[in-house]
Amino acid sequence: GGVVRRREGRFEALTTKDGLASDNVITLYWDRHDNLWIGTLGGLSRYRAGVLTTFRTKDGLPEGAVYAMLEDKDGNFWVGTEGGLCRFRNGAFEVFTEAEGLSGNRIRCLFEDREGSLWAGTFGAGLNRFQDGKFTIYSASEGLASNGIGPLYQDRSGDIWIGTLGGGVSRFRDGRFTTLTSADGLANDRVESICQDREGSLW
Repeated sequence: GGVVRRREGRFEALTTKDGLASDNVITLYWDRHDNLWIGTLGGLSRYRAGVLTTFRTKDGLPEGAVYAMLEDKDGNFWVGTEGGLCRFRNGAFEVFTEAEGLSGNRIRCLFEDREGSLWAGTFGAGLNRFQDGKFTIYSASEGLASNGIGPLYQDRSGDIWIGTLGGGVSRFRDGRFTTLTSADGLANDRVESICQDREGSLW
């Protein structure tokens, strides 16, 4: 378990023995300051200049697993956890939960669009857009394919594509959703990844 680095032909591991939050690693993120952030089932760790720092509930992080991380254009570092959405800046965590307008506390994915809005997908409570300090919630009742959110992607034309965990894929354009499913030719209604090639085709 843990996280492993291959350097100069050798593998080097970081585990709980070195201070890692958990040996069950879910996601990794390299930020602009050369920090490696490690999201685990047991919390969040940061590896910088050979030093491992772990953040837990006593440091302001919600309890539970870390599933998503993102550094926005302003340098804020966002963390999606089972207990809510966190913004880390100036050495402290600010936590957003249902009490602050989030649709659900179990965050699965994070994405920043070209306008600077932060999108947070949940495991079963739909999609959140954070803009100007406020959340806008999108769910199946607004036309979203499913409330279980997978990957988020913005194509060259500015449309945002939302993969879901069983409902197909939705396109968000001009404030409205259009959904495509297996009935439209999609191979499977569970979508795990989205990207666009040089010719403009969406995969």
